[in-house]
Amino acid sequence: MKIAIFVSHLPPHVGGIEVVADGQIRALASAGHDVRVITSASGSKPGRSKLNGYELHRVRAWDYLEEKMGVVFPIYSPALIWQAYKAVKKVDIVHAHDAFYLTSLFAAVWARVLRKPLIITQHVSFVPHPSKIVNLAQRIVYASVGSFIWLSSEAIIVLNSRVREFLIGRGIDNPKIVFLPNGVDVDRFCPAYDGEKYILRRKYNLPEDRLLGLFVGRLVPKKGFAELLELEAIDNLELVFAGGDAPDGHVRNDHHFLGCVNREHIPEVFKMCDIFLLPSQGEGFPVTVQEAMACGLPVITTADPAYDVYRLDESLVKLVEPTIRRLNAELQITASDPGLRVEMGIYSRAYAIEHFDLDTHVSQLLAIYNQKRSKAARLSEHSPKGVSVRWAGARSAVPSPRSPADTPIPRPRVPKTPSPG
Repeated sequence: MKIAIFVSHLPPHVGGIEVVADGQIRALASAGHDVRVITSASGSKPGRSKLNGYELHRVRAWDYLEEKMGVVFPIYSPALIWQAYKAVKKVDIVHAHDAFYLTSLFAAVWARVLRKPLIITQHVSFVPHPSKIVNLAQRIVYASVGSFIWLSSEAIIVLNSRVREFLIGRGIDNPKIVFLPNGVDVDRFCPAYDGEKYILRRKYNLPEDRLLGLFVGRLVPKKGFAELLELEAIDNLELVFAGGDAPDGHVRNDHHFLGCVNREHIPEVFKMCDIFLLPSQGEGFPVTVQEAMACGLPVITTADPAYDVYRLDESLVKLVEPTIRRLNAELQITASDPGLRVEMGIYSRAYAIEHFDLDTHVSQLLAIYNQKRSKAARLSEHSPKGVSVRWAGARSAVPSPRSPADTPIPRPRVPKTPSPG
């Protein structure tokens, strides 16, 4: 299959959407599909290259808003228009990540003009920001450009029930919305073998005789980073932060900052730690939580009602109110109970294998692609020559995959005792 994927950033830029898209792209290319990618040149040189079996076009972009306001919204050179046209023209299916970005806008424009089926992954809904200007900009974008993109699509993939309700509230047909969890390479992200944890701690100059709590992500307010800095010290526990440098003036002996870790080394960071912490807000479902679970770590994250579709056992994945008091209490309980940590780790790994496996994710994604490509071919055969049925607003007569409410994820069976190793 020939596939065009549009995403605002890819690594080395840091962020969850980048990680998800990069994993999809690599897996699709490895499976033998012809993949063309349009993204920004943030952190890399602009231009075309052949990488890991797929064609990558990095378009020159200006990251002023991210540098000045912390808002990830690259402003592209006009080359994006032409590169997007060339990519869409040559493919069978177009997949764009999140309707907030200019990459998705031009993917939708050319998919509509060239009559190619468009799939959107809508990672988040409205994300509150301290700046009123940023909040206003989000509302304007979603009410105009976002609506155009969603209405132009054949399917919209969501990660939780909040995004689903957000889309329905903006007039999107429920049958168009598909629930599909992000995928994780459970072979790369796996528990440490005997002795590996301490080898890695020596590599990163971390204490070998302490429990280590881990945060992975951008050091921004929505990730709950500030709350973690204010947690009370807990005996025999120290915190590790991967994603940036220590804030100016912050000095605590029980805090360790690894900076921006190369993506290839992120599995090592999970393997050398004991508990994962992420009190973030406004997420789809954080890919770092999925990766931590795949590595068999006990997880403490936010009690977001939108995660209900995942049907997590809340006694084994701690979903808590992201306040300093509640985080401190749950971290104290988890750190002081070795048996609980073992049970939580077994559950995490079993759940990740059953529900987050990247190969399964890609198979489900390809099923969506094939369904929508077949539908587009049938409509094209029966439409008058020179008339685009998609401009006429035709709706699918093909049943869509079920919504999150109709497809709950069953809990995995968890062994009562850990197996050796």
